Amino acid sequence: MSSDEAVELGLSDDAPLRDFVTEPIHHLSINNIRVIQRIESALRLIYPLIKDSSDKVKRQAAVSIPVFASSLYERGRGFPEPEKILKYNAFSHQIAKEGEATDEEKEWVARLQLCGFSHADEFDEAILDMMRCGYVAGSSISAHAAALDAIADRDRLDETFTAVWRTFHDRLDMTGEHLVDEFVHAVRQSASVITSLNINSTVKLVRELGFEGRADQIIEIYIDQRQDTPELFDIDHQSRLGDVDDPKTRARFQEVFNDSGKVLSLQEAAELIVENERWDSGIVPAFVRAQADQLIDLLRAKQGPNLQPLVTGILRLPANAEEHESITANMIAALRTLGRESTLNRVRVRRWGVVIED
Repeated sequence: MSSDEAVELGLSDDAPLRDFVTEPIHHLSINNIRVIQRIESALRLIYPLIKDSSDKVKRQAAVSIPVFASSLYERGRGFPEPEKILKYNAFSHQIAKEGEATDEEKEWVARLQLCGFSHADEFDEAILDMMRCGYVAGSSISAHAAALDAIADRDRLDETFTAVWRTFHDRLDMTGEHLVDEFVHAVRQSASVITSLNINSTVKLVRELGFEGRADQIIEIYIDQRQDTPELFDIDHQSRLGDVDDPKTRARFQEVFNDSGKVLSLQEAAELIVENERWDSGIVPAFVRAQADQLIDLLRAKQGPNLQPLVTGILRLPANAEEHESITANMIAALRTLGRESTLNRVRVRRWGVVIED
């Protein structure tokens, strides 16, 4: 069965974003009807959150969902695990892997390129979390979609930067100095749409060409242009999407983030969960840092109508696997302590999935 035939059988006529999603399904050669039905389920989950977003955002979701569906459910066909997809970056991949990729890797990379999937961002990361857990409550999808749409003229800016990388790969008649000048100009013009990982790849290439000073200049231009989004420089939290491994870039990003004061207190993070109106990248780190005794104090302070949404929100935070394991372990320890205080509390915490043995 072809992927087009599978789409006709497995994808409802009224599926959200149907016109956008059929092409990436075709490029990924997905012909398993159950996988296509899972793609539709994910589309129905996300659509209410992005129905008022631009077509650019909707198209990104319609590409990312089948890409992640392939990595979650089509591993037998050679697709890598989702974590590898999250860290895939077309620019850094072309530098590091030329002549080294296996036939299997070349195939899935080619499929990503056909879909227009060059790298994952935090919007894509939130989509993957949604697909894994099966719900959108407490997710950061709406916030990331709004942030993408807030950048005016995003397509043109992205093309300005991408065009310089195409020049590096596709032309033989340009000097290194000219190429570096083009990169500096592109970063100055397009920093608002360039990810920290793509800056890292650019800086590494410029250093490889022998222009150390210009590489450092690119770092500083980027920092100056993106100083209103300090969470971008939180390299530990961003590492799920790939590693910033140029030493100077890493050091400067860490310095900028530390100086920004972009560290939420546990109380501030809890308030944002309860309000459920906007996402802040400092929420997850605040709960990763929290110990069980701090969580006990927090839950006591939040008794009343906010307690239920707070507990549910904490347990459903869109964190990576390691962060989620740490948060859940401390939260369960806190709930067990509270549950042992009385029979009534024991019954209460059982409602949150924490069973206390006699």
